[in-house]
Amino acid sequence: MEVTSVSRKDQRLSRVAPAIFVITQEDIRRSGATNIPDLLRMVPGADAAQINANAWAITARGFNAGFGNELLVMVDGQAVYIPTFGGVFWDVLGFPLEDIERIEAIRGRGGSVWGANAVNGVINIITKKASETKGAIREDYVAILNAGQKALNLTSKMRRPLRNPGHGIRGEKVCHLASKFAIAALGSLLVIAGGRWVSAQSNPSGEYQVKAAFLFHFAQFVDWPPEAFKDAASPLTYCTVGEDPFHGALDASLNGKTIDGRPVRVLHFKLPQEVQPCQILFLGAPEKKSLSATLVNLGASPVLTVGESQDFIEQGGMIGFLWEDNKVHFEINLEAAERAKLKISARLLTLAKKVIGGPKGT
Repeated sequence: MEVTSVSRKDQRLSRVAPAIFVITQEDIRRSGATNIPDLLRMVPGADAAQINANAWAITARGFNAGFGNELLVMVDGQAVYIPTFGGVFWDVLGFPLEDIERIEAIRGRGGSVWGANAVNGVINIITKKASETKGAIREDYVAILNAGQKALNLTSKMRRPLRNPGHGIRGEKVCHLASKFAIAALGSLLVIAGGRWVSAQSNPSGEYQVKAAFLFHFAQFVDWPPEAFKDAASPLTYCTVGEDPFHGALDASLNGKTIDGRPVRVLHFKLPQEVQPCQILFLGAPEKKSLSATLVNLGASPVLTVGESQDFIEQGGMIGFLWEDNKVHFEINLEAAERAKLKISARLLTLAKKVIGGPKGT
């Protein structure tokens, strides 16, 4: 077996000096792991701890913390470490494990070859060649670095209401880590979606995996009124109407996730009149004919409506997806959201391509 992470060139594993451990595709298949952080628990000397449903703390040679700046993480030799953040967005590295050829993990100093971030080790995720995969997804993860830096330069803090579902909105809290994760991850999606994703016409499944990720992050920038939930333990519910355009991608993307302490669930309904109370309702393009009737039935209910049909927000929807120049964008109807007593963060407004019904947030 040959490795490339030791000296930036192909070398036989038996002839390299550093302590290096290789996780092969066969190891991945037999491990039963569902994400990359779980795989790294196989590496001797590596410490992989899960902080919450969406964040991990991963280091080598001890001194583990939520933001490890001494372990360089790469995908195909390109760093996905974000200096301004001081870590890696592990939840964004969500490509299929089947597309990984091997993972090379070096325990020990690699700064002379890779720079200061490699002082405690290097993790290089090597993906398969395009000819060896099924061609479902192609992501440019180097975009995470640039998008994350740009997003995190906006500000170091974000004030958000402290929600108490039983007693309404109460006080404020400064969300350091959660806001950094959310805004940088969403900014990364905007860049990735315009990177090397296959066009919607040739790869619709890839498009809807991007949209599923957007839907998850949208919820982190919206505040619902107390009456939107039955009680403090009620889940945050996503609903779709008609034929599921995600074909399971939305369920897979949200499986095991939590938002503001609430578990997330997904429900699918065939007809608009069957829709049960939910917080986020996705209306696919085939539902355009019944869009007006669906929105009228919802009235001022605290439901965030997200769609992809043309002129969705002009017809009363709240967030509409656009596909322009092989890029995913979104528009926001702020007036429609306010009628439903939903508060959309100014951070999300700044990322929208267009905002109608109110001034664009700053």
